[in-house]
Amino acid sequence: MLTLFIQDELAYDGRFNDADRIYRITTRMTAINGRESNLQRCSPPIGPTMLAEFPEIELQTRVVKDLSTEAQLIKYKEKSFYEKRGYQVDSTFFQMFPYEFLEGNRKTAVKQPWSIVISEELAAKLFDGQPALDQLVLFNQ
Repeated sequence: MLTLFIQDELAYDGRFNDADRIYRITTRMTAINGRESNLQRCSPPIGPTMLAEFPEIELQTRVVKDLSTEAQLIKYKEKSFYEKRGYQVDSTFFQMFPYEFLEGNRKTAVKQPWSIVISEELAAKLFDGQPALDQLVLFNQ
């Protein structure tokens, strides 16, 4: 499972140079009783389908929160705790959102299945200042 911790969901693209070219697809639903809901997500096939059908779209990526659990159980050696800000992302995520890395390479960070990227804060909590790169961390085990 690929997990990424995002500190500020409301301004997810504002800190990037190309923010004016980044769009978020959302869903508006109308219930039988007429009540409308705006969801900050959409069906997973929509992004890849739009990329294939609209030549003006240069890149797409998806960010998915696991809605089946409120928090992810994280284990590293004898440490274990729950973390609420875990997300799964496509391998194109760091092409669209060029976060700076303290360790590793953002171009190859999520190319392999089961690879993860963690925040500096979580790395400090897990590894006590030791290098985080290539460590084995378990989620929901």
